[in-house]
Amino acid sequence: MSKHEIELLFVGGFASSLFFAGDWLQGPHVYALYESSGMSKHEIELLFVGGFASSLFFGTFIASLADK
Repeated sequence: MSKHEIELLFVGGFASSLFFAGDWLQGPHVYALYESSGMSKHEIELLFVGGFASSLFFGTFIASLADK
């Protein structure tokens, strides 16, 4: 691999970590938004767990397709 290819891989990995950090940081704000709209704590928990579960399932499935 050339130096330029290695740099592109590093920048891509670094940028994706920033996207994940941004997603993690918005959690409290999304919770407050759901709470202010009158949703119960249990409903909000179900939304968060459903989101993480779908990310786990679909992320794993899509990654296996990308590796082919």
